[in-house]
Amino acid sequence: MGRNKYLIILGSNTESRTNLAVAEDGLHRCFGDYVCGETELTAPVGMPGSPAFTNKCIAIVSDRPVDEVKHICKSIETATGRRPDDKSHGIVRIDIDLVAAGDTVLKPDDYRRDYARRFIPVYESLPVDVPDDD
Repeated sequence: MGRNKYLIILGSNTESRTNLAVAEDGLHRCFGDYVCGETELTAPVGMPGSPAFTNKCIAIVSDRPVDEVKHICKSIETATGRRPDDKSHGIVRIDIDLVAAGDTVLKPDDYRRDYARRFIPVYESLPVDVPDDD
């Protein structure tokens, strides 16, 4: 498998600054350098009474397959303290969603969010080819 670019969206409504930093550190340890957008405060979607969310878009380039990238994202969520029943209580310590892989949109609703649309030109311009060291 060749290299591919991946669009990941981070979101948190609980201790957001800390949880986003821990998640970004985990992504950096697994994938190396990445490109990120601005941190944005957004209204919760489908969670009445929830605090506002802090969201951030991240683009990575990796030779890992999609399923492995998804698994890593879920592992980082767990390591950051996300628990299965938290969302039912309006708590999202961290949400790490793989939204696109290359030109394939995996989560269309997330891809259409305003903060994602502002970041998509950066994502689309990200090169996946690695220059030779010759």
